[in-house]
Amino acid sequence: MFGVFWSIPDQEIASLDLKEDIYHHFYFTLNTGVKVFSYTMNKNVEVKPPELEYLNKVLNGYKLFDLPSQDVKLAYYKSFV
Repeated sequence: MFGVFWSIPDQEIASLDLKEDIYHHFYFTLNTGVKVFSYTMNKNVEVKPPELEYLNKVLNGYKLFDLPSQDVKLAYYKSFV
């Protein structure tokens, strides 16, 4: 699993939650003592293809941080079945 850590002000988390409406987040603490949260997909939600604008933002983020994008592309194609 790949990921990138971002610093997000607490007051922005509620707004982000609204945009990620089929996900829920959970908090955990890294070995460094830094408190972080992550989104996980809800299990009982019908998977639908994301809007292309969202997909492109994700792919651009992967490219920006030199992460392999094959899993994102595979998940996108699987969302049509």
